[in-house]
Amino acid sequence: GQPRHNWTFLLAAVLLASVAFLSYHLATSGNTSGRSTASDRGKPSAHPTPAVSRSITSSASGTGPLVPASAAAFGPDGVGQGDNPGLASLAIDGSASDGWQTDWYATATFAGLESGTGLLLDMGKPVTITSAQMTLATYPGASVQIRVGNTPELADLQPVAQATDASGTLSLQPANPTTARYVLIWFTRLPPDSAGTYQETVSDIKLIGSS
Repeated sequence: GQPRHNWTFLLAAVLLASVAFLSYHLATSGNTSGRSTASDRGKPSAHPTPAVSRSITSSASGTGPLVPASAAAFGPDGVGQGDNPGLASLAIDGSASDGWQTDWYATATFAGLESGTGLLLDMGKPVTITSAQMTLATYPGASVQIRVGNTPELADLQPVAQATDASGTLSLQPANPTTARYVLIWFTRLPPDSAGTYQETVSDIKLIGSS
């Protein structure tokens, strides 16, 4: 009777050990699964940050070319009083091979006939301008201003950038981005030309900013 009792006791001990091991394994597996799930839940929370960052960057960097709605010759008395009005649109057609020309004058300061001449660009709505580029005649000597405002009147168009003794490709940049509907390219002094008179040519005007 004694050996049979010992064998039964040993079998019970093995079963108990097996149950204990299985219980431990399940508990450990459950904890590991719990940590993995918590980790997985943590991952999605990291994704929205780059998406928000890209959105902010995209909205902040909206600077690019601005297309004028129209260009008109402009004189001291306003639109329609400038030089060669029929050529004004050639200054904004994207070509450097043709452009708008002023009338010719006997002196660089218009022979005392007027205070200046220029081109008025109507942007169609207020835009923010950060820079302007244009191609002038090859002869140096021009004095030119970029003036901006919301009404097409010389007194209301304020200078924001200027250059003297200008020629060829000219870039002008206001000290600060400026918002306006109208942009006036205004000459107060003309360069000499090959005929011994004074005349300016403007082509391939490019405005940079945001609308």
